Amino acid sequence: MNELEMEKLLPKIAHLYYLEDMNQDKIAEKFNINRVRVSRYLKKAREMNIVEIKVHYSKESYQELERHIEKRYGLKECIIIPTHDIIQGIFQELATSLTGVLNRILRDGDSIGVNWGITLKEVIALMDSPKQIDVKVVPICGGLGRIERGIHTNSIAKSLADVFGGISYVINAPAILDSKKTKEVLLEDSNTKEIFELLKGLRCAVFSFSDLGPESSYVKYGFISNEEIEYLRSRGVVGDVNLDFLDRKGAHVPNQIYDRVIALPISEIVRIHTVVGIAYGMRKAEIARAVLRGNVFDIFIIDLELAEAIISGVGCGGGQLSNMP
Repeated sequence: MNELEMEKLLPKIAHLYYLEDMNQDKIAEKFNINRVRVSRYLKKAREMNIVEIKVHYSKESYQELERHIEKRYGLKECIIIPTHDIIQGIFQELATSLTGVLNRILRDGDSIGVNWGITLKEVIALMDSPKQIDVKVVPICGGLGRIERGIHTNSIAKSLADVFGGISYVINAPAILDSKKTKEVLLEDSNTKEIFELLKGLRCAVFSFSDLGPESSYVKYGFISNEEIEYLRSRGVVGDVNLDFLDRKGAHVPNQIYDRVIALPISEIVRIHTVVGIAYGMRKAEIARAVLRGNVFDIFIIDLELAEAIISGVGCGGGQLSNMP
C-alpha cells in the first residue's frame, strides 16, 4: 500500500473502530482485508498520531507517580492514597484500597498471611468487603502485644477473617523469645509446626513494616528495649518486615534478636504469590525504600507523603538524597 492509500484508509479504519464501535472482523470484511492487517493498521494509526488516546483520571489520581515507583522498583502495582490531616482519614483510604486489592486477588479456598501492628489493626477495622470469600487467615509471626489491644497477630488474623467471612488460625507462641534455645524448642511444638505448614500454601500476605523511631510500636509498647534498638542501629538496621531486620539496601542483617524470633523470614515471604505492603507517613521513608530495594512486595499501598519522600529521598538517613535508586 502506498502512502496516499495509507493516508486515506487509516483514518477510515480508526473512525469505524474507535468512534462507531465496529469490531475488527467487520472492518476486515468491509475493506476485504484480514483481521491481522486491521490490527496492524490500528497500531499504525496510533504511531502516526492519526489516533490520540487520552485517559481522564480523577482529580486525586496519582497515576504518574504510581507508574514511576512501579517502574523504578519493579512492582506489579503501586497504589497511592491522599494524605489527610486526620489519621483516621488515612486509615480509611488504606482500608478501601486494601479491600479492593484483596477482592481482586482472593478466591474461595485461598490462604492469606498477616503480621501485626497498629496500622494493620486500624486499617482492617475499617474494611468492609462487598463479597464474602472462603479464605483462611494465618498468623505469619508469633504474638506481640496483648490480645485486647488488637495489634496481636492472632487478633489481626481474626479481624481480617471476619471481613470476608473466612476462618482464622492462632499461633500460641511469642514473636520474640528469651533465648535461641527456647525458639528451637517452640519450633518443635505441634501448634507452631501446624502454622508453619499452613504458611507454605499461602497465596497472599499482607504486611505493615516498622522503622526504629520513637513512634514505632516497638518503642511505644516496649517490645524491644532502648539498648536493643541502639544495638540494631549500630549494625545498620533501618527497620523490619515481619521481624526480619533490614539494612538500607533491603538485605537481612544478622543479629542476636532475630535469633530469638518466631516468624516467617523474608527469604520465604518473597516466594508467596502476592505480597501486599501498606504504610503511611514520612517517618517510614527509609524502611520503605529498603523493602522496595529488597523486592519484598508485589503491591504497595502508601499515602502521598510517603510516596513523595521515597522518590525525593527525604527521610533517608536524616537528609535529602536526590536521584537515589
